[in-house]
Amino acid sequence: MKSSEASRIFERTSAERVARILERTNLERAVEIVERLSIEKAVNAILVMDRTVSASLILEINVDVAAQIVEKAVNLCVARIAEIIERATSINLEATISILERTDAKALAELIVEISRLREKVEGPLS
Repeated sequence: MKSSEASRIFERTSAERVARILERTNLERAVEIVERLSIEKAVNAILVMDRTVSASLILEINVDVAAQIVEKAVNLCVARIAEIIERATSINLEATISILERTDAKALAELIVEISRLREKVEGPLS
C-alpha cells in the first residue's frame, strides 16, 4: 500500500490505532505517512505513541510540519509533548532546536515551562 493510500485510511481510523500501526512501521515509511496526515490526526497519534518512537518520528519529519505538530500538541497535552521533546533533545539536539525555532512563541514558552517541571518531578523539590 502506498503512503498516500495509508494516510487516507488512517484519517478514518482512531488515533490510538494509527499510533500502534506507526510504532510497528519502519521509520522512513512512518515519516511518509505522518507527513500526509492532517495535523490533528498526526498530533493525536504522536501523543499516544511510545515517547522514544514519537521523538524519533518528530525529528525525521519535515521541520515545518514538526513545528505545527508541536504547537497543536501543546494545546492538547503540554505535559506529554514536553516528555516527547525532552526525549528528542537527547536523540538529536540540533534537529530539536530547528523544530523549536519554527514553533510559535507562546507554544514554545508553555513547552519550556513544562519541560522545566519535568526536571523538578525527577529531582524533587528543593530543600
